Amino acid sequence: MGTSTEVVGEHLHVFATGSVAGPLRRAAQAFVLLQEGATFDFTMGGAGKLLPRMIEWKEGDLVCGGSESVMDSALMFGCVVGTTIRPIGARRSAILVPNGNPAEVKDLKDLTRDDVRVGVVMQGSLEGLWEAVALRAGLFEAIRNRVTDVSVGSSDLMGVLARREIDAAIGWSSAAMLAPERIETVPIKDAWCAWRCTSLGITPWSDQRPLAEEFIRFLRSPDGFEIWAKFGWSPIKEAKL
Repeated sequence: MGTSTEVVGEHLHVFATGSVAGPLRRAAQAFVLLQEGATFDFTMGGAGKLLPRMIEWKEGDLVCGGSESVMDSALMFGCVVGTTIRPIGARRSAILVPNGNPAEVKDLKDLTRDDVRVGVVMQGSLEGLWEAVALRAGLFEAIRNRVTDVSVGSSDLMGVLARREIDAAIGWSSAAMLAPERIETVPIKDAWCAWRCTSLGITPWSDQRPLAEEFIRFLRSPDGFEIWAKFGWSPIKEAKL
């Protein structure tokens, strides 16, 4: 890994949505090897609970959302300084199915079958994702008719899938890497695929801004992004509408 300026005895508290927990924690572990004395705390949760908590507590140094809609909400509620927001990478959509794929879902058209139960999410990085993909595929009404479950956030969706209460959902290709024991992914063709960016920004009440800026620089470096790539993120330049 590359070198960086040493900061001793300093601490970062990161607020983040659950879908970015894996790469963010792994990146923090790598960062502390470069920044002797630096330590981390994480507060993870769905966007609907995370931002109100930040507003109430007025603490934390960084906020990371699984999509720009989360960061836009953080900006609207004064939880992040807009000029500090920096993109890290992007994720492409995929069909999520329970391990073993019991409904034998092979492509997006299978989500229109009468025997397939589809789940959607109302908050966080997955909000509206199924609609964007279904519209691209010309399958909006047919998939809408198969929606049988609405989850609050991505973590709730993972539970519904793992319990096999639904057969499929449209989520992120990174999901199988975050929960390989519970979830499999089925690819969506490029023409129908939707992407969302993941960004990080500094809170207005952070008293560790130099260290927070250094962590953001690390995440955007080749060594830092390599960690995100292992969890299924791609460079921003590869993302398409």
